[in-house]
Amino acid sequence: LFCVDAVVVRQGKVSLVYRKNKPAKDQWWVPGGRVLKNETLEQAVHRKMKEELGVPVTIQKRLGTYETMFPDAPFPEVTCGVHSVNVAFLVTLVNEQDALQLDNQSSDYHWVNNLDENSHPYLKALFHDAGITPFPESSVQLRRVKQQLPSCRRHHNLLPDDLYAAVQEHLP
Repeated sequence: LFCVDAVVVRQGKVSLVYRKNKPAKDQWWVPGGRVLKNETLEQAVHRKMKEELGVPVTIQKRLGTYETMFPDAPFPEVTCGVHSVNVAFLVTLVNEQDALQLDNQSSDYHWVNNLDENSHPYLKALFHDAGITPFPESSVQLRRVKQQLPSCRRHHNLLPDDLYAAVQEHLP
């Protein structure tokens, strides 16, 4: 999946949302989501923040490109997890007085200036790269995080099963 995520900063604190959907269900997470066809990354950020938080934002800078892997997927027909490529941005609210208006993706939000040591490595990397906290994780180190996903047998292979299995054996 190709996604954008936003580190939304207000008065030195970052907004985290409590996710209701997979992946990262029942976790505090940064808002964001999939990029649509013919949509620029910046357009996707503005759309996702308006949809998920109900507020317009100003993009301050692009933080980097990351990848996340989860054993669960947002699609019921996918049983082998999800692998996403995330382009993250540092953003601020156009009007700092605006209250966030969550959509159905999240049940709650809060503003934090640090993370728990047990937080997901992706969140630590974002906080590090945004200059919020001194976690040692950076975008380069995050790419080295190995997460085991369930094996996935593809039902709509363009390759014969034996060739597909041989190719999968050689993937990192």
